[in-house]
Order: sequence, then C-alpha cells, then structure tokens
Amino acid sequence: MKKRIMIIILLLTIIFVSGCGRKEDKQLICKIGDTTVTITLQLGQITKYEDQIKGSASNEEIKKLNDNYLKDITDDDEALKILREVLASNGGNCTQFD
Repeated sequence: MKKRIMIIILLLTIIFVSGCGRKEDKQLICKIGDTTVTITLQLGQITKYEDQIKGSASNEEIKKLNDNYLKDITDDDEALKILREVLASNGGNCTQFD
C-alpha cells in the first residue's frame, strides 16, 4: 500500500515539475488615441481584450480578432509580435508587454 502511494506521489511530482500546470497569461498594453487597451493572451490566442473607454470585448469580438490576426498561432511571443505590428499600423503605441 505504501509503495502505491509513493508511486502516485512520484508521478504527480513529475507531472507538476514538467510544466503540465497552467501557464501564465501574457499581456500587451497599448495606447491608441485617447484610450488604452490591454490584451491578454494564452497559447497564442486573445483571451481578454479591454478598452479603457469601451470596456471589455465580447467573446464574439475576441473570436473575430483571433480569426483575423492570430489564426493557427499557438505561441504567445509570436502573437505578441503580430499584435504589436497590427496596433502600430493603426496608430497604437505599445509600451508594456510580457
């Protein structure tokens, strides 16, 4: 019985250490005109889009953004690069990203 518990604990430790846990979200914060937008990404897709003036984008709006700009993207860093370029071409100034 103790051997089974030790094996289970060992397996859980390996899973936890190997990174199967939730990854941290990445954020891009940009000033566009009179507002600031904060875009949250996970696995290369927008999960949250907040405009300081208009508020949060709906799930449908976020899906359109993902389909238009991040289709088939799964890497957060690649998504950040694409979004910075898109926002810059629309007059945005991205000052913080991680």
